[in-house]
Amino acid sequence: MISALQFLTRPRGYGYYGYAAVSGEWRHQVAQAEGVWPKAVHRVVAEGISPERAIDEAIARMKQLLSE
Repeated sequence: MISALQFLTRPRGYGYYGYAAVSGEWRHQVAQAEGVWPKAVHRVVAEGISPERAIDEAIARMKQLLSE
C-alpha cells in the first residue's frame, strides 16, 4: 500500500530523453533534469490546478532555465 501511494502521489518522468543529444543544446538536458513537464502534469492531477495554469507556470520555468 505504501508503494502504491508513493507511486500515485509523486511526479514521474516521461520519455523526453535525448533532446540534448539530437539538438546539441545542453540546456535541454538541464530542463529535462529539472522535470518541468512531469511536475506540471503532477500539479494538475494531484493538486487540482487548471491545466492552463500548470502550462503557464511550466513555460515560465522553461524560459527561466533556458535563459541561464
